Amino acid sequence: MCERALEQLFELDIPGGLKVTTRDISVSATLVEEFGKRIPVLQCDGFELEAPFDKNQLETWISKLPRFH
Repeated sequence: MCERALEQLFELDIPGGLKVTTRDISVSATLVEEFGKRIPVLQCDGFELEAPFDKNQLETWISKLPRFH
């Protein structure tokens, strides 16, 4: 699922681009507790988009981020 989310991100033409950082939650019990059942989770400017989402939902989420208004 995480790989597909990355593919969807890279398929989009995002004005100014986004910095993408991935985190392996399996290395931390705290991260597993926080994100375990919601992965993949995208975070930007304090906003989150959690699974499941499709390309259209991803585009809508990105368009609503403060940096793209």
